[in-house]
Amino acid sequence: MAQVLKATVRERILEAGRKEFLEHGFQGANMRAIAREAGCALSNVYNYYENKDALFCAIATPCLEAFFHSIEEARKRLPTQGEYLLSFEERRMHFMTAIEFLEAHREDLVLLVLKSEGSTAHQWQEAAITAYESVWFNYIEFLRRNRPLEYGQVISEFFVHNIARFYFNTLVQFLKEDLTREQMRGYVDELMRYAHGGITALLSGAR
Repeated sequence: MAQVLKATVRERILEAGRKEFLEHGFQGANMRAIAREAGCALSNVYNYYENKDALFCAIATPCLEAFFHSIEEARKRLPTQGEYLLSFEERRMHFMTAIEFLEAHREDLVLLVLKSEGSTAHQWQEAAITAYESVWFNYIEFLRRNRPLEYGQVISEFFVHNIARFYFNTLVQFLKEDLTREQMRGYVDELMRYAHGGITALLSGAR
C-alpha cells in the first residue's frame, strides 16, 4: 500500500510540474506552486526530486528516449532491392514520420524546445541535431560504398551539419507556430518538392 501511495504522489508531482513548466517555463516555474498543485508539502516534493532541474528532467526523459529511439530507427532505414536513392515518396514518408512523432509528443516537445532554457535538458537540442546528422552520414556512406563511380564525391561535414539543423529547426518552427497536422503536411510537400534530388547532384559532383 505504501508503494502505491508513493507512486500516486509522484504522479501528482509530475503532472503538477508539467502544468507549471508549460505555463511559466523552467526558469519561471515555482516549486511551491508545484507542491500546492500536487496537494503536498514542498518538502515532500524534494523527497522525490532534489531540485527543479531533476523534476523537469524526469518529465522530459520519456520523450527524449522516444526521440533518440526514433532517430536510431531512421538511421537503420536504408534503400533496399537495388534502389540506392530514396524515392520522393520515401523521403516524404521520413518527414511525415517526424510529424507524427511531433503530434504524439507535442506537449513534451513544447517543454523541451520552448520551455527548457536554464535546465540541463536544454542541451538536448544540439544532441538531437548531432543524432540526426548520423542519419545523413549513414545514408551518404551507403551510397558511396554501393555506387562509388556515381556517388563518390565527398560531402562536407559543414553541409551535413547545417542541413540537419535546417530540418530540425523546421520542426521547431512547427511547434512555435502551433501548426496543425495538415498545415505541417502541406509545408513538407513544398519542402520535399524543392529538395528532392539535391543529394544526387552533390554526390555525383554535378554543377
